[in-house]
Amino acid sequence: MAGLRSVLFTSLWIFSLAGEEHRKVTVNPGEDVPLQCQASINAEIILVKWSRPDLKSNKYVFFLRENRPYEKYQLPSYRGRVNLSDPEMKDGNVSVVLKNVSVYDTGTYECRVIISEGEESKLYSTIQLNVSVSASLTVSPSSSQLFKGQPVSLSCEEDDSSAGWTLRRNSTRDTGTQCGGGWGNPAGSSCKIGYMVQWDSGVYWCESREGATSNSINITVTGGPVILQSPVLPVTEGEDLTLHCKTEISSNLPAGFYKDGSFIRTEPAGHMTIHHVSRSDDGLYKCNISSVGESPPSWVSVTVLTSLLSSTTNQASLTVSPSRSQMFKDESVSLSCEEDDSSAGWTLRRNTTTKTRTQCGDGWGKPAGSSCNISYMAPYHGGVYWCESREGATSNSINITVTGGPVILQSPVLPVTEGEDLTLHCKTKTSSNLSADFYKDGSFIRTEPAGHMTIHHVSRSDEGLYKCTISSVGESPPSWVSVREKTKTTGPTSSSLPPPDTSAPPPTSDCLVIRLAVHLVVLYCISTFIMVSFYRHRTKGNDLPVSVVMTPPTQAEEGLDEDYDNDITAVTTEHHF
Repeated sequence: MAGLRSVLFTSLWIFSLAGEEHRKVTVNPGEDVPLQCQASINAEIILVKWSRPDLKSNKYVFFLRENRPYEKYQLPSYRGRVNLSDPEMKDGNVSVVLKNVSVYDTGTYECRVIISEGEESKLYSTIQLNVSVSASLTVSPSSSQLFKGQPVSLSCEEDDSSAGWTLRRNSTRDTGTQCGGGWGNPAGSSCKIGYMVQWDSGVYWCESREGATSNSINITVTGGPVILQSPVLPVTEGEDLTLHCKTEISSNLPAGFYKDGSFIRTEPAGHMTIHHVSRSDDGLYKCNISSVGESPPSWVSVTVLTSLLSSTTNQASLTVSPSRSQMFKDESVSLSCEEDDSSAGWTLRRNTTTKTRTQCGDGWGKPAGSSCNISYMAPYHGGVYWCESREGATSNSINITVTGGPVILQSPVLPVTEGEDLTLHCKTKTSSNLSADFYKDGSFIRTEPAGHMTIHHVSRSDEGLYKCTISSVGESPPSWVSVREKTKTTGPTSSSLPPPDTSAPPPTSDCLVIRLAVHLVVLYCISTFIMVSFYRHRTKGNDLPVSVVMTPPTQAEEGLDEDYDNDITAVTTEHHF
């Protein structure tokens, strides 16, 4: 009986899963992508199976048993396209290479391994693969601000014309509408608007038949006399940024340039160049031509070139407490890198108006592991903050504004996902429930008596520059709110075993172990009942025979073919009466 308990305990213990690794990999169509999976080093690997649980199929991406791949157990679309990275699987390396990927390969991949006969398969790696058919949206004239009445041409420059790219937009009048559906004239993967008006302002992007999207461009149409011509796409760190302040008839009049509401300088020829931009140059720009007028504001983004390491290996997410993008002078702030791997050595860095790429502890902040504490925020602490690993991988970045003024706008530090609710708070140092006016892109939205405004189910058209004012107190600095598209992903689900027929691979599923454990428990209970009954009858002197009829297991209960004998070690328990 002690032996039976030992076997039962062992059977239940093997349900515990090994620590698994989660990765996200993004590649382009036509590439060969390695899917990483590392089993135990020096283990004798009996079985390897790569699956797509999101497809809910009893077939596999790759199936190998006793060093022999079984193509007939593969999903048809993966046959001839998946091979082991190391055919000898040295040091437990069971990674595979998926060749010539397409958008249909996007999904969740699981790697399970058996390293000892009689054990269940253990999950070692989960990979979310995204094969993005990419397109780039361009606009002519290349400006994010346009005069009313101007013609505009938008084009999707695509990798694959068969993907069926079309132009879509979110404007003040409509959301998600397609070129030709009440606006614009489509021409293949391009769209022409002959006469721009204010309600054509909004966010434009390309979208494929499968739902992939391009970069988005925010276009502002003004009926005013001045526009700021700025890049429609993010500027790469280290490049030069040139801004033009122009009227409908001239682009070389003296103009004053502003960033985040602060005056920069006056340029006599109407254009200003910032050499070798850095993240601290991120911000909201506008210009003014004396005696003519002021342009609408436009947000300029600066991106950092990172190695592929940042998208395929360890990742980190930067968080800030208190969670807002605007801070009062004298406030204390804590920034933390929430990392996948603490051994990657994540540190806090920042770009400000005075210094670039400085590390926490280098003249500012107190480092504590992968966190950084600033006990006294001052206006010169305003800038862009991010996490960076030893290998150069970077996290998301957060733009923090520090004001000496009496009012701040509390807005999300990270992009809001499309469909979620967005709440903005207008607050002073002592109160957050005073009546406040809210503005977007310089236009009044509404007054909220309790000082906070909620936009339900945000869309891309809600992206923009927000600020607030509290009467008789003051105005907050502006903050940019980004809205990101809701990703269309399918979460991992449990995959069932293939049915025990000739078209399915040798069963090695978890349910076989469950069936074994159940049978052992039933056998234990029956044996105990027989022993107790037999003992009672002997005590009373009744030598009645005990007959136990065992019904043979059905084929469905067995669910085994010849290879099952190799998967599970037979367990036999014998009782002597």
